[in-house]
Amino acid sequence: QVSRRLLTIEPEKGEYRVELIIQTNNTRESAQFTDKIPENFTAELIEAHDATFSFENHSAVFNWSKLPADSAFSISYTVKSGFAGTVPVINGVFLLGNIKDEKPEVQEDIVNKNFINKEKVVSINTAEQNTPIADTKTIISEKKILPTAEKGITYKVQVSATQKSSVKNSKYFESKYRINSNVELTYHDGWKKYLIGSFHGYSEASSFKKQTQEKIPDAFLVAYENGIRISMLEALRSKSINQ
Repeated sequence: QVSRRLLTIEPEKGEYRVELIIQTNNTRESAQFTDKIPENFTAELIEAHDATFSFENHSAVFNWSKLPADSAFSISYTVKSGFAGTVPVINGVFLLGNIKDEKPEVQEDIVNKNFINKEKVVSINTAEQNTPIADTKTIISEKKILPTAEKGITYKVQVSATQKSSVKNSKYFESKYRINSNVELTYHDGWKKYLIGSFHGYSEASSFKKQTQEKIPDAFLVAYENGIRISMLEALRSKSINQ
């Protein structure tokens, strides 16, 4: 399985970081991962994890002669357009086996579930947005500023969802609703969904939701597993099984 996060670096310059976590189930085959990049964007490598990387024909391509021994690992790169407010829509394909063959084994469940229907998460952080471009390298290297997907089951509080409104940042929610938490923006099924908080425990998350509802009555809990959004029922069942 593959999960994706899209994080801001310089949104006013159209620059974002793409992070992907690949779970291989200890497969050691050759493999290829390809992301189709919008035509007005370029891509530059951050972390290849033993792969060779290339960017051509508007595609970011990672090739492994043999997948790493890790059961899960991350790869990442930056995309940049130079146009303010342009958020890239990126779809990808993961191929296993001899990638030179005419008909390699395509992991359809990864393509359909994790790249088309699942969320691409953009962390809306005012400090990141206002950072001068000279500090971009520092931002990329600091995990505390650009975190990888949280492992296991996590709960967040959704405070807003819209299809047509322009992107809002943390300052908007602070001034309108007195929300002091960092706000994450997720893109899903044509909607912009805004989230706050992150909890591994349901009780703690539920308490935070109730506090948030005092400011935003429509706020509610959502669940993620290894950075991928799942239903609350799936999350609670998984917690129950693993306890």
